[in-house]
Amino acid sequence: RIYNRWGALVFESTDPDAIGWDGNYKNEPAPSEVYFYTLQYIAETDLGDMPMEKSGDLTILR
Repeated sequence: RIYNRWGALVFESTDPDAIGWDGNYKNEPAPSEVYFYTLQYIAETDLGDMPMEKSGDLTILR
């Protein structure tokens, strides 16, 4: 999931084979700003499958 600085969801996918976010929102280029992402996945470990989450930010400059 990718959110803009106001917390609005701008991209979401559950398809692990998807290309990912192309920087557009509602078929228009997303504005230059900081976006926040969360990534949830299952990691295979020696203890079995473990749910994991990563998060961070990215900046679009146009």
